[in-house]
Amino acid sequence: MNRNITLILFFILGQVIFAQHKRTNYTSAKKITLKECLQIVVANNTILKAADADIDIARAQLGQAKSGLYPRLTLESKLIATDEPPNFIFPAFKMDVGKFNLGTIAFDVPPIDVPEQNIKLADQLSAFSNINLIYPLFTGGKISSLIDQATSNIHLTQNEAEDKKNKLLVNVATLYSALILSKTIYNLADDFDERMQVTLNLTKEMYETGSGSVTKLDYLKNKLLVESIRGIKFELQNKFSETEITLKYLLDIDNNTELVPADDSLSIELNNYDAENLMLIFNKQNPTNKKIFNAQSIFKSKLNEAQSGYLPSVGLFGGYQRIDNSYKYGMVTKENKNSFMVGIGLQFPIFEGFYTDAKVEEIEAGIRKLEFEKELFNKTSLFLINRLLNDLSNSYSIIESSKEAMFTAEENLALTKRAYQNDLADVSEFIQSQMFSTITKIIYNIRKFEYLTKNYQLKLVTGESLL
Repeated sequence: MNRNITLILFFILGQVIFAQHKRTNYTSAKKITLKECLQIVVANNTILKAADADIDIARAQLGQAKSGLYPRLTLESKLIATDEPPNFIFPAFKMDVGKFNLGTIAFDVPPIDVPEQNIKLADQLSAFSNINLIYPLFTGGKISSLIDQATSNIHLTQNEAEDKKNKLLVNVATLYSALILSKTIYNLADDFDERMQVTLNLTKEMYETGSGSVTKLDYLKNKLLVESIRGIKFELQNKFSETEITLKYLLDIDNNTELVPADDSLSIELNNYDAENLMLIFNKQNPTNKKIFNAQSIFKSKLNEAQSGYLPSVGLFGGYQRIDNSYKYGMVTKENKNSFMVGIGLQFPIFEGFYTDAKVEEIEAGIRKLEFEKELFNKTSLFLINRLLNDLSNSYSIIESSKEAMFTAEENLALTKRAYQNDLADVSEFIQSQMFSTITKIIYNIRKFEYLTKNYQLKLVTGESLL
């Protein structure tokens, strides 16, 4: 038991000594409250900025989906130069004139031979310009389903951003509480270090003067404890700095700045939560629950999109063509140089190898899977809520018990100190009473920290934001 206590104190005092060593490297200090930490992380954290960019992407995708509601108007223009003017070879033929009638005289006219003719259609250089219009009149619900998918995807990315924000806030609140805990432990350990030094000096004086029952062995045990505590300080440097470095990383604060919590101690209050009310909050606010709902909406819209494959697509199309050519005969007459056309087109899938059937089956299976995942998530969340409620209730009872133990240990220290000074207790009893006094205070604060972190976890499960 005493060995375990000593190891705990080694760890605590190692953190304390390193804190004293580390603070000399700071160039500035920033006193900060928990609310300020939460506001800073929401404003500065890169993860949340990336999540906002995801929302912008989803909104742009909605704009792309809505473009299907509008007509598509395209302009195409090209300049063509040929090595020779385009032509048409009219083949040679015989033209039968028939009989020639001059009243009372009629005679046969022999066939006339018409030679092969090379007809020029246009000049070598031509400019073609086309304006084409396509407007969907009916797509079987495909366009509207794409719009619904994009709309639900915006909500889903917003849910993801909210989930990331809640997790970050819980992490920051936990780290902030850990800083306060470290500060409290520092003060307790510093007080213990001073007590041990006084005890060492007193033991040394009593041993050297030969007064009381203090032996050389008692003095050496005390000295060994003090020196051992100081000897491990550099081994614990990295462990102590992790919390502050991580918090500054999340807050985007320079490493040369010391974070000083504005709160001197961890404060808690008993929360009378009710599982039923917490489930109502969960159903309304939990981001993951919302994500599943929006994912279901996306799959239902995908199903509508797939089922549109059974229906025809009808569209209106039109166009205008202009030909610029210096020639005015052949194929580039005045009438041919400017032409308009308009029509209605229909596309109906007759057979696609059962592709649409398979696509519909795939999406229906995905919808069923989401239903099972939602059921599992709700059951798991209810389990976590009940477990955390039980943990919080037990944790608060442990806090009250630790508080009583702390008062008892402090009273025992005062009595043992007087007994030691009056030679009614040996040095080991005095050292042990000091250890217990410090340890019970540390345990009391650790229990408060555990209560706070469980409370943060409960808020994370229900989706209730800390800010």
